[in-house]
Amino acid sequence: MKLSDILDESGPSRIIKHIHDGMPFIMVSAYRADKDHATNLRRHDRMKHIIHGLLLSYIKTEGEYHEVGADAPSAEQSFFIMPMREHDRIPNDRLLAIGEKLMHAFDQDTIVYGDGETVWLIANDGSKDKLGNRLTFRPEIIDTLDGFSKVKGRKFSYTNADVPSARVYGQQQQIA
Repeated sequence: MKLSDILDESGPSRIIKHIHDGMPFIMVSAYRADKDHATNLRRHDRMKHIIHGLLLSYIKTEGEYHEVGADAPSAEQSFFIMPMREHDRIPNDRLLAIGEKLMHAFDQDTIVYGDGETVWLIANDGSKDKLGNRLTFRPEIIDTLDGFSKVKGRKFSYTNADVPSARVYGQQQQIA
């Protein structure tokens, strides 16, 4: 079995553990609403190749995003990107720089960046909005938020709301 096959099998439990442990991450897509499906698949594969070359790990995610200038949200595949191994630490500024380079190289409006405590939406103009410090899979919360992602068909998002079963980002570090 190839490493990419193992990585592609990751799902909600790996994302939950990553958030619980306070590991930094980025989420980015190569999809654009104005591109046809075949072109988006090629762009996605190119980004996957770049991620492998950077010796980073990823979990394939999906979601919807309302691009600047688009009439409606469009479905897209994306990547939840993190260090290759859980004990490897990449400086936050380096991981963010990688995310920003991918955002610009693939003409994206935004990326999602987790710094170990808070999750941010980073725009291609450099501005940022706080998404929250908790991860939730609860549909009644997700339905009230501006956006969501999916992993293995399960919707998830970030919030500041103190809701039952929400995983606090870096909770393991707070307990230790």
